[in-house]
This record gives sequence, structure tokens and C-alpha cells, in this order.
Amino acid sequence: MANSNDTLPKQAKAALYILDRAVAAVRNGIIIADAQQPDYPIIYCNPAFEEITGYSQNEILGRNCRFLQGPATDPTVTVQIREALQNGRECRVVLKNYRKDGTPFWNELTISPVRDDVGRLTHFVGIQNDITARKQAEEALQETVQRLREAYQQAIVYAQELKGEILERRRAEAALRENEGRLHSVVENALDGIITIDEQGLIDSFNPAAEKIFGYSAAEVISQNIKLLMPEPYHSQHDSYLANYRQTGQPKIIGVGREVTGRRKDGSTFPLDLAVSEFSLARRRMFIGLVRDLTRRRQLETQLRQAQKMEAIGRLAGGMAHDFNNILTVILGQTEFLLNHLAAADLRTEVEQISEAAQQAASLTHQLLAFSRQQPLNAQALNLNEVIGAMEKMLPRLIGERINLVTRLSPAPAWIRIDPGQIQQVIMNLVINARDAMPQGGQLTLETDLVDLAGSDLFQSLGLAPGPYVLLTLTDTGVGMDAETQMHIFEPFFTTKDVGRGTGLGLSTTYAIIQQNRGYISVESQLGHGSTFKVYLPQLPLKTEPDQTNLPVSLPQGYESILLVEDEANVRLVTRKHLQKQGYRVLEANCAQEALQICRQQNAPVNLVITDVILPDMSGPELGERLRQIYPLLKILYISGYANDIQQQQGSPDYSPLFLQKPFSSEILARKVREALDAPQT
Repeated sequence: MANSNDTLPKQAKAALYILDRAVAAVRNGIIIADAQQPDYPIIYCNPAFEEITGYSQNEILGRNCRFLQGPATDPTVTVQIREALQNGRECRVVLKNYRKDGTPFWNELTISPVRDDVGRLTHFVGIQNDITARKQAEEALQETVQRLREAYQQAIVYAQELKGEILERRRAEAALRENEGRLHSVVENALDGIITIDEQGLIDSFNPAAEKIFGYSAAEVISQNIKLLMPEPYHSQHDSYLANYRQTGQPKIIGVGREVTGRRKDGSTFPLDLAVSEFSLARRRMFIGLVRDLTRRRQLETQLRQAQKMEAIGRLAGGMAHDFNNILTVILGQTEFLLNHLAAADLRTEVEQISEAAQQAASLTHQLLAFSRQQPLNAQALNLNEVIGAMEKMLPRLIGERINLVTRLSPAPAWIRIDPGQIQQVIMNLVINARDAMPQGGQLTLETDLVDLAGSDLFQSLGLAPGPYVLLTLTDTGVGMDAETQMHIFEPFFTTKDVGRGTGLGLSTTYAIIQQNRGYISVESQLGHGSTFKVYLPQLPLKTEPDQTNLPVSLPQGYESILLVEDEANVRLVTRKHLQKQGYRVLEANCAQEALQICRQQNAPVNLVITDVILPDMSGPELGERLRQIYPLLKILYISGYANDIQQQQGSPDYSPLFLQKPFSSEILARKVREALDAPQT
């Protein structure tokens, strides 16, 4: 009987020792709260919690965790925690907490309920991860080992003092069993993998988090060599590494946290964060490893780099378009003057070709600005059939000679309301996607149709407005897609193309544009049988009025005084000639200071200022404010290579109504100037 009584405490202590050291070695802060007492007082915290928060165990025992909250703690998160505690369920949140010295830190907190054998809620286990800064694993683990060694020695002394008292022994045994249960719950609920091995490298324990990370059950790996979880060349090297450590005592990874590569049950490899510490149990050398899967973090880092790259490309595209628009303003303006003064046979055809090429270049800069999101959206009524017809000459060059392009357009006009650049981008993205799916060539078919899906179950489930829709269908004879690919095809950064051959943003951008315009896009595909994309956009009522585009128009003229402020001499020259042709008196300035000087010296007031948004010495809006100090009722028309200039300078998301984007024709300039002069005083 004496041997039985002595054996039970030793076994319990040994198990407690392993679990206690495992908890103390965890770099996460861990607390245990009593779920059966009011306000859930803390009854245990591990050293990592004390290290993270600055509070000692004596300072927090019996208190509720809300003492870590401060002025910047999100109240909605605290409500979420409180509701989880009241309902006895698990809760995972991120919130800002405060250390004892008042410094804030971000806390990744997991709260798990602990129940006894009959399902009664007894405790809550809180696991916190300080994601503000990482502590070196060696210091944390070594400090933990020392603390546990001292605590274990004290427990032995305490047990010896109570050896003769059976009642106290039973109480101690009960306390040990209770602590064993608590620590077991902590290990079982830990988010990080916890693995222990012996000095031969054989796995001794494997917690549920490790099972989830590696895909093995504990039963599959217990007593197996730890190298099972390692890819080559580490798999082959690990036995010799352990043998060398046993002989020399020189560690490579023990006591040092580092990033390594792990191997799952399915053979796939992944990055992981590993911290290893050594301890002794029953005169046996043992090792405990803490493992964290870094796969998701690496994916997010890759997506962030991709987004930053796309942003940089967008900025570059916007800057190039801005510079080209200044050049195109001059080219278009001068060709317009030439066409107005050339006789019918005098090089008129050649000048018209120059003008047409410049218009195409202006359209290209428009697409660059749309790509960089620096182009204001201008939703208007468009006949989709005409949009496709205008692109028919360009699309064959885009898809190449090996792909046959077929268009089948609806007999009736397909009127929709959308920004022209957006619908062109949708068509281009879908065409490029189809081209890339047919590397050996094939057929691409573009079709339009008018459909009424008011009673469709599909549209009702999507919450789309009932009524007529324009259907754009693109069908290719390419490689097709499996069901898994179709599930992710519209996700940002998702691509099936090789590295460097696609950003994964084309179809996600298309999806966003269609959603923005109250439409819907679907895909149907099978491997080896091509793909069909269907785009539904709300149909506008059929237009019956005649097209007024080609009717002769008279340009508005005037007699007012206009101050033109533009640092590009050629742009200033062309603009002045346009204005003078319409009868205006034009004053010129190449910078803001010259413009201010001209206004101060004028006897008669200036009626309108036309200024570039970006000037060498100050911004256009700043110049406008200075000029209004001289002429309070002065009207100002801003011009720029892209509309984002005026948005950035004014700090407002709304574009100024008195804004003219380069390049512009004499007709557009004349109408915008008249609009500005006739606008009511503000």
C-alpha cells in the first residue's frame, strides 16, 4: 500500500512536470480564470503573461483581465469577449492592451472554455500572443526552464514536509491532479504545435495543434523519428546532427528560435517558426519544440508585394499619361489649325492622318489613366454593339493570327450606361484571358443579346433588379478550367499562369467593374472544352432620337479677358490661339508669380483664369486663392494631364466642375470656357 501511495504522487508530479514546463516554455501568455466565480477571477498565469504585461502573478491573482484595457481598446471587441464568457464559448480576437508601465501592445487573444468530465464549465483558458514584438526564444525558454527547476525543487521540499500527514498528502495529490488537468487543457488548446522528443529523436508527445499543422494524428507519429516531419536535406542530416550533439554538446538550433521548413503528411513543404529547448525528465534528456505555421503570413507578404508593385506600375502609368497629354494637346491643337487653313488638296490627307494618330494616342493615355485609377469615371449611354464594332480592328492584333475572332451582335441596339473606359477594360480583360487559354490557337466568339430575366431564380437569389439586361457572351475553345479554379477565378491575385505571365488582377478587376455597374458575370467551363463568360448589364430603353454627333455646330465666342497660366510654352501657345480665335482677350503667364504680377498691374479686371494645376512655383489651387484676394469674384478653370491632380491639390474626392483635362480640342475648350464664364458666382 505504501508503494502504491508513493507511486501515485511521483507519476502525477512527473506528468505535471512535463505539462508545467511545456506551458512555461510557450511564448504565448497564458492565464486560467475560474468560470464558477463572479467576474471570472484569475487563478493562474504563466511567466510569459507576466513578461508581456509587466504584472506579477501576485498582482493579478483574483482580478478580472480587464485591467489590461486602456483608452484605445476597441469597446466592440471587449463586448465580444464578454458575450463569449457569458455563453461559455471559444473566442478569438485582436485588441490593444496596456502593460503595467502604460505602454500599449497588440494582443492576439484566444479564450477557450474548460469543462470537467460531466461537461460542467469550470475554467477559462486565455492564450495571448504579443504581436507587437517578438522575444528571443532562447531567453524565454531558458528563463522558463530555470523557474520550473526552482518551482519543482520547492514542490519536493514541500511534499517531504507533509509526508507524514495523510490528509495533507491527499490534498496535495488532489491539487496535483487538478493542476495536471489545467496544464493538459492548456497544451491541448494551444494554437502553436507542441512536440516533445527524446535524445534519439523519437516523438514522445504531439498536441492537437501539431496534428493540424502537419496532418498526422498523434497515434501516427508517437515513437516515430522526428525527421518524419522534415524535408530533404534535413531529413537525412538529422540523425547525424543529434549524434554530434550527444558527443560534443554543441547545439545548432536548441535554445534559438529560427525559421525552418516542415513537411506535411501529404508530402508538401511549408515555412514554420521553430523554438527548441532541452530539459531532463527521470534522468532522461528530452527536447520540447514549439512550432508555428508561417504559410498564411508568407502568402500575405507575397500579396502585399504584388499590390505594391501594381501600385507603382499605376503611378508610373499615370505619370506617363500626364506628360503625353501635354504633348498631345500641342499636336492636336496644331493639326486642328492646319486643317482649318489647308486647302482641300494641300497635304490635308497627311494632316488628317496625324490628327487620327494623335487621337489614338489620346485614347491610349485614357486607358493608362484608367489603369492607374486616375481617370474620372464618366458613365454614359453606350451601344455595346458600337463599342465592340470600334474594337474589331484592334482585337485581332491583340489575340494573334492563330485565333479566329467571330462576332455575333444583336440586331437591335444594346444600350447600357457605363464609363466607356470601363466597358473597354472589361472586354479587353476577357479577350486576353481567352487568348492565354488558347496557346495553340482556336476560336474566340463575342456575342451580344437582349434578355429579360425578371423571373429568373438566379437573379432573384443575387438580389439584382428585375427587368431587361444586355448579355455579352465570350466563348473560347481553349484548355478550360476545373471546378476548383472556377471557384477562385474572380479572386484578386489568383492566376493559373506561370510566374511573370499574369498579375491575377484582370478578372478580379472585371468582376469589380460589373458589380459597380449593377451587373453580374458568370463562367461555365470544363477541362479540355473551353470556357464561356457571360456578362449581364442593365439595359437602357432603346434610343430613337437621331445621332447629333456629326451635325455642324457653332462654337460659343466671347469678348472677356482671360489670363492663361501654363508653364509648357507649346501648350500655352496652342491654347492662346484657340482662345483668340473665339474672340477673347488673352494674357499669358508661365508661372504663378508672373500671373499675380499681371493681375496687380491690370487696370481692367480679369474675367477668367485658366491655370494648370501643377506649376513650377506653386499649385494651381493655391494660385487661385491668391488671385481671389485681388479679384474676389474671379472665376477659375483648371487644366491638367489627369484629373487626379486637382483631387490631390484640393484634398477632396470630388472633381471640380471647372476642370478641363488635356488633351482638348478647340470645341471642347470653347464650350468649357463659356461654361466657366457663364457659371453663377459662388
